[in-house]
Amino acid sequence: MMIANSDFAPKGYQGKPDNVLVAIQMGADLGLKPMQALQNIAVINGRPSIYGDAALALAMAVLERFTETFEGEEGADGFTAVCIAKRKGWPDETRRTFSIADAKAAKLWGKRGRDGQDTPWITYPKRMLQWRARGFTLRDVGADLLLGLILAEEAQDIPIEGTVVSSEVVTSPAVVLLDRIPEGLRDNLEKAFETLSLAPGLRLAKINEFLGGAGVDPEAGAQQLLDWCKDEYAKRKTGMPRAKKGNDKKTSSAGPTIADIVVTVQPSGSEGAKAESDGRVAGPEASSVGSGQVTPPTSVAQGEPAKPFDAAKVAEVVTAAANTEDTALF
Repeated sequence: MMIANSDFAPKGYQGKPDNVLVAIQMGADLGLKPMQALQNIAVINGRPSIYGDAALALAMAVLERFTETFEGEEGADGFTAVCIAKRKGWPDETRRTFSIADAKAAKLWGKRGRDGQDTPWITYPKRMLQWRARGFTLRDVGADLLLGLILAEEAQDIPIEGTVVSSEVVTSPAVVLLDRIPEGLRDNLEKAFETLSLAPGLRLAKINEFLGGAGVDPEAGAQQLLDWCKDEYAKRKTGMPRAKKGNDKKTSSAGPTIADIVVTVQPSGSEGAKAESDGRVAGPEASSVGSGQVTPPTSVAQGEPAKPFDAAKVAEVVTAAANTEDTALF
């Protein structure tokens, strides 16, 4: 993608078009525009997160009032960051706090990095108290807006065994799985997703469902996912899945065609009655109503009866035609 090669992209996204796509999709679920998503969404220490200012911007749309203050003597254990929010339509306000004593209990106060470098808890301790109080408040008052995301400032303090705390954006599991399959098959999946207009969240869920199981061959799982997309498309068009043939590869074009079926129409009203009075048989010689079988008149040119009309064959031909069109789409 062009954005991944641009200097406007954050460092963690540069040269990583797959990460750019996933971040934009997640931002769309939150209501963020593409560039807003890239600037404010990151995967930190294995957790998707959103920066505190963006979280507040999303929540302001539903808040009646919002305040942040500090209480107590600065530097003392009782020094506390206080965040208060009142959501529109809610009877009570939501008040959350985070104190120096809380930070010490969580082993955050005066925290240093793995290599001994200063962390924000040393350089900006007051601000970090504020972020924690804000994060607790916004998640409690606007859980439906944040969709389970935590604040990036909080995610930085979640230790991952064997890893260094970092704000580097990592590749999502779904993207890793897609990278293991041939490019042509991956392109077909993308076309199928676009044709079905699958929501971003559903796309990732389907990728993990078909490719994420233990011991699953990525290419085989991707082919099964593509078959699922074709079945889903056929259901939407014809009300039924594709007809399975052989090893479930593309539907064969063999089988009955429209040219194999001759349909004749029985005249009605006075025209039909006149034909019978003249001793002629207009239209089919015999009709089996409800059986789906109608015998047409003898063909003068060929000297033999034309093939009977079979409703079941018509349905089969229509379905086969739809299936052929489906597979051509992706």
